[in-house]
Formats: sequence, C-alpha cells, structure tokens
Amino acid sequence: MHRAVFCSFLVLAAAAPALAESEIRKEVRYSVPAAAVREVRIEIPIGEVRIVNGGGSTIDLEGSVSQGYSWRDEREWAETIVAATSIVLEIRGSRALVRRELGPEAEGWRAKKSPASIRAVVRVPAGTNVEISQSIGEIDVDGAFGDVSVDLRIGELRLRTRKANVRQLRASARIGEVEAHLGDRIIRKEGLFAGETLYENETGRYFVRLNVKIGEIDVSLIDD
Repeated sequence: MHRAVFCSFLVLAAAAPALAESEIRKEVRYSVPAAAVREVRIEIPIGEVRIVNGGGSTIDLEGSVSQGYSWRDEREWAETIVAATSIVLEIRGSRALVRRELGPEAEGWRAKKSPASIRAVVRVPAGTNVEISQSIGEIDVDGAFGDVSVDLRIGELRLRTRKANVRQLRASARIGEVEAHLGDRIIRKEGLFAGETLYENETGRYFVRLNVKIGEIDVSLIDD
C-alpha cells in the first residue's frame, strides 16, 4: 500500500518538469503624436487594459502578448500564436485606435479556444475622450478624461476620476455589482438586473457611461 503510494509520487515528481507552466511573451511599445487626437478607442476583445494620463504631446502604449504552455511539444505552438498576435496603435483622423490584430496562424480553432493573453497600458493627455469595447477581461480607467464610454461583456471595470469634471455618470450591470464612491456617499447595487447608478452635476463638463453585462463595476469620483 505504502509502496504503491510512494511509486505514484515518484511518477508524478518525474512528470513535474513537463507539466510545469511556462510562457512565451513579447513586449509591444508605441508612441505617436497626440496633437490631432481627440478620442482614443480601444478594441481588445479579451485582455487586461489600463488607461491613464500621460504627457501632453504623445499617446503611448506599453503592452505584452503571452501564451502559456505545459508540455515541451507545445512550445512551438505557443511561439506561433504569440508571433501571430499583435497590439496595434493607429491614428485615424482625430481618433487613436488601439486594437488586437491576428495573423492567419492565430485564427485556427485551437488558437481561438486558447487565445494569447493581452495586457495593455495606454497613456493619453488629460481631456481625451475614451471609448472601450471589450468582451472579457479587466478594464482600469484612472485619470482626467473627456467623455468616457465603456462596454464590457464579462469582467471587472474600475474607474477613478475627478468628480468636478463629471456632468453625468451612468453605471449599470445586468448581473453583478455596481459600487460608486461619490465622495459624500456610496451607492451599491448588486444581483440579477442590478440596475443603473446615476450621478449628475450641473457644473461638470463630461459624460461617463459604464456598462457591464456580467461582472463588477467600481467607481470612485475624487474631490480636488
């Protein structure tokens, strides 16, 4: 009995190096002039996105694309997926577009079942309008922006911005939780059809609309 257990332990120990999680990763960096840009739109279907204020003259992107693998013979597949997956920053008139781009090698059924992980930090000048559309993941918006519109199907959304700048805030979750820290009070809604949290300020300038179908929204409006 004990010998059988001990032998099983030896088999597992011998297999451990092959089972250990490893990762292929590549870094992505862009910097473009921001003079003509009024809006940044982010279209990354699955991933972690953080948008913050940066310098006043450029829009900067720092990101990574990674793919994990467990077995040695999966390494080549992981390398192929990472090589075929990119984060792109483009200027189209007055809009900067951050998007995921896939090569043919990342379009197969296996790649779609286990897509590469994307992490991106985007730095924009204060006052820039922000629009984000994402299927699954985490979104963190922290800084002083213009109008902000975020649609997230499944995941977590955090927003932290100056209270005085916001003319109207609408934050809603179909299934999940919305917690809004408004300085003088906290509004919390949760459950099925959690509903919408509304904040209005006649002296503010910008409109903020946040929507999550399944997940959590955490809003903090900061006093000066």
